[in-house]
Amino acid sequence: MRTGTVVAANTAGEGSPLLVLEADGALHGYDVATGERTARTEPLLTGKRRTGPGGSTPLIEVDRSRAYVNDPEGRRVHEIDYNDGLRLARTFDLDIEPHLMAETGR
Repeated sequence: MRTGTVVAANTAGEGSPLLVLEADGALHGYDVATGERTARTEPLLTGKRRTGPGGSTPLIEVDRSRAYVNDPEGRRVHEIDYNDGLRLARTFDLDIEPHLMAETGR
């Protein structure tokens, strides 16, 4: 499995794709068993996609059916259906820069 520069990665576990947010701003799905890329979104991130002091680090939070990718500079969170070819389910536009995310429930 070869990827571009990785900004964030996560998975829901066995049988689920490896979700990789690359520096191109797109979310990529990989089959863990074969290493093949199975899906890719259009770029989800805006701005410079900085990391470190003074910058923001995008994250991927995953539950049993959806993944959530924050775009701090774009002030939004994207909800991705990773079981449906990384389909963009919803985008939440916010009044704040979502630097941190935590999932509750389920």
